[in-house]
Amino acid sequence: SACLVGSEMCIRDRGWHVRPLRDSSGTIFAVAVFIDSMSPPPQAKEDIDRLNDRLRQVTSAMSVAIFEYEFKTGTSIISDEHLASLNLTRDNLPATPEDWFDLLRPLDPAAYWQHWKRAMSPEGEGRFSFEVRPLVNGQERQMELQAHVRFSGQGSVRQPERMFGMLVDH
Repeated sequence: SACLVGSEMCIRDRGWHVRPLRDSSGTIFAVAVFIDSMSPPPQAKEDIDRLNDRLRQVTSAMSVAIFEYEFKTGTSIISDEHLASLNLTRDNLPATPEDWFDLLRPLDPAAYWQHWKRAMSPEGEGRFSFEVRPLVNGQERQMELQAHVRFSGQGSVRQPERMFGMLVDH
């Protein structure tokens, strides 16, 4: 379709906006072309929402709760399933790895901390897996904690940045 911008004609067609650029004498010396987003935000949001819903369905069906922890800020991002599986709310989350240890109650505390230290070590591969027995509503539950630590830096300055993981309810 054609449109009028000031005294200039422009063309709009399927997200393309074409407009002539003129010099002081009125001669066209260039054409400006603007293109709208190729994937409209509403469709992208719908796609993300649909994928998030599918992830929730799969993790729920498999009794898996997912989480993310940022070491620098101490920020936790925890799925609703994770909160429910441990009878937690967003207001009473454990604040430190030691608080999580107390909540999760690993079967072998010494081995748990050895695995933890190895996963957090700059030389380590950042993988962590351990059986835990948290008390949920007074009942001991058998679960497995699996996590992967992402590091920043290289060599001796390499340090844990984020941990991504899941808690599997057996």
